[in-house]
Amino acid sequence: MTEAARQDLQLEVEEALWQYDPVREALGALRIEARPDGQVEIAGPVRSGSIKDGILATVRRLPGVVGVIDLMLPDHELELDIAKAIDSDSSLKTLPPGSVSVYSHLGRVSLVGKVPIEALRRKVVEAAQGVPGVRRLVDRLR
Repeated sequence: MTEAARQDLQLEVEEALWQYDPVREALGALRIEARPDGQVEIAGPVRSGSIKDGILATVRRLPGVVGVIDLMLPDHELELDIAKAIDSDSSLKTLPPGSVSVYSHLGRVSLVGKVPIEALRRKVVEAAQGVPGVRRLVDRLR
């Protein structure tokens, strides 16, 4: 594929995703790369698994797309990854179950709850920040 054809494919993919209403909000957060071999790589946060599936179906239908490399992360998966990171941190074993809630919107994460010991609160924040896919973290722990 020539560079001009790759650029055309890139524009076609971006336009097709712009036309797909559920993804418009996330389009700026997604990294989309049409490769010279016809593969299209899509990376970044999305609101849900069904939106991710819609993105994949939309791109796969485009002429010239040979395959899609899916590096998207739905918010609910990011929330689970953060919860697992907090749960698996041995220094946080004294944290009462259910004391921290995790919310994500396109990779912007909020931690909400009661963590009465400052050192534990800092460890919760560190554990969350270390999870791939966290674009921004808002600490609402008290």
